[in-house]
Amino acid sequence: MKNTKLFILSGLPFSGKSTLLKSISELTDIKTISFDTFWKELEQNPIEKDKLSFEYLTEIIDERIAQLLRDGDSVMYDSLNDTPDQRERLSNIAEDANAKCITIYLDTPLEIIMSRRLENTKSMERHLVDDENFDKSIKKFVVPTEDVLKFRYDDDIALWIKESLNEYLK
Repeated sequence: MKNTKLFILSGLPFSGKSTLLKSISELTDIKTISFDTFWKELEQNPIEKDKLSFEYLTEIIDERIAQLLRDGDSVMYDSLNDTPDQRERLSNIAEDANAKCITIYLDTPLEIIMSRRLENTKSMERHLVDDENFDKSIKKFVVPTEDVLKFRYDDDIALWIKESLNEYLK
């Protein structure tokens, strides 16, 4: 049986999760799933749009992650994954599929996050996170402590993959 893993990206909005996910998908054979991408796709589908909620989308994503893990594929999941309960739910999915679960915490100072968020209001490269939801994210976020691999905002991504992530890919 393959040595499958579930990598949970955890960090505040604008901490760099999507950027890291993109680079990892280009440099490894890990399957990637992004909450934001699923949200955008369902938002465009008139049938699905009526059912669109955090809970509904989480259920769809959890099923997709479980299937990929059962198929022997390692998966990296990009979402806030901001509470121990959310990360434990994902860890249980991995365990049920006989996969190891590793949380990757994106350690980005709040001032960098605020700067990136401000820049996004000008460029609109990604969806706008309104003040209310942004503030909720900050207040709700619990820094992961369970089996954590840390990625700092100023790390060189390719070097970090080579030096830190590769040991988990064996």
